Amino acid sequence: MKEKPDWLKKKLNADRSKLSEIKVMLRSLRLHTVCEEARCPNIGECFASRTATFMILGNICTRNCRFCAVSKGIPGSPDPKEPENISHAVHLLQLRHAVITSVTRDDLNDGGASQFVDVVRELRKNCPDTTIELLIPDLNGNWKALERIVREHPDVLNHNIETVPSLYANVRPGATYERSIGLLRRVKEIDSSIITKSGIMVGLGE
Repeated sequence: MKEKPDWLKKKLNADRSKLSEIKVMLRSLRLHTVCEEARCPNIGECFASRTATFMILGNICTRNCRFCAVSKGIPGSPDPKEPENISHAVHLLQLRHAVITSVTRDDLNDGGASQFVDVVRELRKNCPDTTIELLIPDLNGNWKALERIVREHPDVLNHNIETVPSLYANVRPGATYERSIGLLRRVKEIDSSIITKSGIMVGLGE
């Protein structure tokens, strides 16, 4: 087998004290990160640099996307202290740019939009110099809920397409390509000044 190129290899971060510091802070504030829940291979580098992508609305997803390592099942109620705790963590880490994502919550009428709104408001109040990027689920096509998020005017609004239409039924059951494209289109219709962002995977699996 041909040797893998150096740029593809990743060294594990050896500074476990910095990793432990971040993990202790997250546990004390009852916060989750996509870094941990999705088993990101870059977690050592990010935590050592005192940065993380926060994941709100718990750590259990109501969808069963087959590429994703996040736990699936029946989630609990949203934590009302979560927006305040996110704000506190961003302040402690002195983040200039905060990225907030979530599990998909098809069990909630608004898909969790109200929690995103509260997080943005807390960050604007307590971390006014921090730019905010939201990576949101498709909200099950609830465009009124989407409008509530957009009206808070995050600096970046991200929703990942993930893969091509022909693979959706197999790898993203419960989602549709058309709904995701429609969400990105609707954001611009509501507020054309917001920066929208998306992503597609090359290969599948976390």
